Amino acid sequence: MTDGRRLKGLARLAWLVALVVALAVAAAACGGSDEAEPAATTEAPATEEAPATEEAPATEEAPATEEAPAETLKIAFIQTGPFDYYERGVDGAKAAAAELGVELIVLNSDGKPEKEIANVEDAIQQGVDGMIVFSVGRSSLEAALQKTNEAGIPTAVLYGYAPEIEDQGTVFVQASTDQTGKMIGEWVATNVPDGGQVAIIQGLLGRGDAEAYTASFKEGIASNSALEIVAEIEGGWDRAKAQTAMADILTANPDLRVAFVHNEDMAIGALAAIKAAGKEGQVTVVSQNGSPDGLAAVESGEIAATAAWSPAQEAQMALKRLVDFIRDGVEPSQKLCITPALVVTKENIADAVPWVPTPESTALGLEVACANA
Repeated sequence: MTDGRRLKGLARLAWLVALVVALAVAAAACGGSDEAEPAATTEAPATEEAPATEEAPATEEAPATEEAPAETLKIAFIQTGPFDYYERGVDGAKAAAAELGVELIVLNSDGKPEKEIANVEDAIQQGVDGMIVFSVGRSSLEAALQKTNEAGIPTAVLYGYAPEIEDQGTVFVQASTDQTGKMIGEWVATNVPDGGQVAIIQGLLGRGDAEAYTASFKEGIASNSALEIVAEIEGGWDRAKAQTAMADILTANPDLRVAFVHNEDMAIGALAAIKAAGKEGQVTVVSQNGSPDGLAAVESGEIAATAAWSPAQEAQMALKRLVDFIRDGVEPSQKLCITPALVVTKENIADAVPWVPTPESTALGLEVACANA
């Protein structure tokens, strides 16, 4: 090939290359934009959320544990005798026992000290958890407490309190022998202003309560110097004996003006003697207790006034304090717990606490505070 022809070939090749380049530039210009797009950055893959941790299932609350019923206690009630006052005390204790979960064992001493001691021994042999003793007299009470203490049996005492034996009983519950007689004596001093002869028919002497009723009555009437005590006779808490005693008093003292009879059962016997002697309008009879028969006599006007409290309530007070001590170790706030009492006349007869327990009076008996609290 000649040099001229080689040059022509090279020139044509250069022209073709320039044409291809020009076409490429033109194509790029047609498809371009005024602003260059930034290079697309590859997004980091989204981090996967950690799977939600499942909440631990709520722990179920343990079902509320029901309080186990209190263990039934076996408690002996040593009853003095068959008189109405003692029977109503037993009724009150039975009503309270049903509320407190207590098996009550009643043993009647029939007014005999030797039987009282035998009853206490019997109760100990039965394995009682506690005992309520309504004693026949001071000597038998001391013997009974000695036995219950030796056996380690908590004991509540109805009547017979004395400072020298208070450490032998769990609690002593009784009407205030120093106050009820005084309350009724003060009523007499005020309401029999002209004074006159006064007779006292006492309960059973020897335990201390009858003696205290007489002493406190004398204190109550002391403000009226026109009142003169002319007779003091034991009636032994017996209606027939009181009737005989009043007949004898009226024979010896026909001008008698006032009779203080230690309880209303005896007062009803005394009233029979007063009626038989034709002295109804002359002799003002006052008494103690607030028994159903006594309140009826107050309402009729036969008994002018009475210092009233409830044997059912005081037995309930004794049982509640004894049970609290045995079950929970709760020491009674008063070693000597005085039964609430008030002077009852026609005007306030509805305020007397009943002797025959009702659901309402039992609820009160389990809650009422000692009068000396």
